[in-house]
Amino acid sequence: MKIRTDFITNSSSSAFVILTKEHLTNTQIKDELIKVLKVPMENFIFPHFGEDIAKVLVSCIDGELDIHEYIDAYSSAEKIEDLQRAGIMGKAIYENYREYPFIKTGATTNESDEALEVLLTETDIYFKNDKFVIIKDGGY
Repeated sequence: MKIRTDFITNSSSSAFVILTKEHLTNTQIKDELIKVLKVPMENFIFPHFGEDIAKVLVSCIDGELDIHEYIDAYSSAEKIEDLQRAGIMGKAIYENYREYPFIKTGATTNESDEALEVLLTETDIYFKNDKFVIIKDGGY
């Protein structure tokens, strides 16, 4: 009989996209997210929580694509209309890409040294305002 004495890991990662109306740098996205996620200090035990989430999310961005590049790289869809049936993220991209044509992609992992990234890996996110849309399916 063998007894395992080392750690067993079951890593998980979770992809996300940030759709923008115009080309925004990662710094601009982070600054906008900080505004959206700002929590009044007197009402929260972690006063910089929103800022920290914004920094982690933006640090996980891989690159920017247009809708056709996204389909080629990340989707099983063959054409834009097929995204409607390509899961939660595909459907949300399809519903928003005309108004928000710039697609930033990224992924979080539960193997990160950053606790908030681990938390975000397991979290569903759907956020939309006049500058961007964030779509993330929770990890498993």
